[in-house]
Formats: sequence, C-alpha cells, structure tokens
Amino acid sequence: MRGDEQAEYVLAGKKGQRLIIKLTSVPIKSSVFQLLGEDNDTLGLEYDANYDYSGVLPKTGDYFITVTRPGQSKGASRYKLTVTVR
Repeated sequence: MRGDEQAEYVLAGKKGQRLIIKLTSVPIKSSVFQLLGEDNDTLGLEYDANYDYSGVLPKTGDYFITVTRPGQSKGASRYKLTVTVR
C-alpha cells in the first residue's frame, strides 16, 4: 500500500459473536485499520492507532474494516490482516 491507498473489507457478523482483528505491517505500525458497523458506528474505536481489536459484536449486520497508512506517511507498507469470528 502506498500513499493514501486503502483496502476495504466487509464481513457479516451476528450479535454476541466475538470479533478478533490483528494487523501486522512492514515497516512496523505503518498500517492501521478502522472498524465500523452499519451506519458508520465506530464501536468505540479510535482511528489513528488500531493494530489489534477483540470485542463482542453488539448487533447482527455488516461490519466494515478499512486498512490505510497513518497520517501523511511517505513510502510503502505491506500488511497482513487476520480476522477471526467466533
């Protein structure tokens, strides 16, 4: 990922399921993610420093994960996004 590029993922979840997200990148912490529920609900997450998340889904529906580079970072980033729903 370079500059202001971003990747978007959608997953369907059910209320009460545990969602676990882990983001690793090279260089370290050169990518972050944002997790939103339907209606752009932030689920209590701040956008600028998300590398890991574990929480219970508050409702059934689609959830949106956007991976991007933080701030005005220059250069490129490679990342691995692991998403687990239990």
